[in-house]
Amino acid sequence: MIGARSLGHTAIEHEIKLKEAKAQYSEALDYACGNGVPQDMVKAAKLFREASNNGLPEAQYALGVCYANGEGVARDGTSAVIMFLVAANGGNANAQFGLGACYENGIGVPQSFAKAADMYNKASKQSNLDAMERMALFYRNGIGVEKNEKMADELDEEVKKLKESK
Repeated sequence: MIGARSLGHTAIEHEIKLKEAKAQYSEALDYACGNGVPQDMVKAAKLFREASNNGLPEAQYALGVCYANGEGVARDGTSAVIMFLVAANGGNANAQFGLGACYENGIGVPQSFAKAADMYNKASKQSNLDAMERMALFYRNGIGVEKNEKMADELDEEVKKLKESK
């Protein structure tokens, strides 16, 4: 019975942390965009970090963007990659795209078109339009993947359909 109580207690703690992380993330977005408060990227990055520490992939991605762009924190490609990787492992398509861009451009990691393609492909499977466009380009030109005009055309068509549906 103690084990069951411990598991229940752990689940409750997780839910509390997740709610706290979502509130921190929401407040961080307000500061990042200046919604109802003066825009303050330093405060936004601090709140993104707190929400990241509580396990929220969206906040991990947002903190990665802060590091990649030097917004509210010093520009740091390695830290951006770390945050994108954590969020990407949590299934965040935007982070998968961001990590792909880091690999493509050699930001914080050695340049690897194959790893970039892998990340873009993962994000594409979640209908991330930016990643789908990059994968189409990669397939069309044989960048990091075997050249495949048919796949490139299919991705371009899917992007077109998704954009029209918005």
